[in-house]
Amino acid sequence: MAVESFNVLAGATDEEKELEKVGFMVIRFPDEEVLSDIENVRRVIEYWVDERQRELKVPPPNPRQRGKIAGD
Repeated sequence: MAVESFNVLAGATDEEKELEKVGFMVIRFPDEEVLSDIENVRRVIEYWVDERQRELKVPPPNPRQRGKIAGD
């Protein structure tokens, strides 16, 4: 995957900093990239989700376990 094409706009806003303090990750793309290359935007988002799951060592959700209580 060509992560080099990942375009992050400089300068996080105060709102973004607050979100990051509580564990959210903000990924920003220029409007032009979203409008002209949405497939690459999707790939970059998937890449960062995969990386974050590896960092947190959290398995992806299993839809078959929806509604079950832990220990059932």
